[in-house]
Amino acid sequence: MPSLHITLALLLAWHARELNKTSALLANAFVLLTIFATLALGEHYLVDLVVAVPFALAIQAGWTKKWNTMAAGLALLTGWFFLLRYGVHAMIGPALPWSLVVVTLLLCGYGVAA
Repeated sequence: MPSLHITLALLLAWHARELNKTSALLANAFVLLTIFATLALGEHYLVDLVVAVPFALAIQAGWTKKWNTMAAGLALLTGWFFLLRYGVHAMIGPALPWSLVVVTLLLCGYGVAA
């Protein structure tokens, strides 16, 4: 927690965008296969994969010296840690957890694009 399998795959895919289209396509396929493998083989829970996205964002942003983006990734990561440690009982029904997953992925997608 977070999944280092997904973190590595995401960082690879984000850097492959700078290469040719074939490399980017292969890297994105690697991300999808890694997601499938980690879930199908029981290596991680789905939330481990979700939390890996802001973790990878924070690593990438720190490496490229985008401090605001790194802070956002760390804030999301810390929020998920806090929620999973202290707030699981507050997750009544599926709407709130899935909304948090979607918001996390959208914010991280925006951070990567910026």
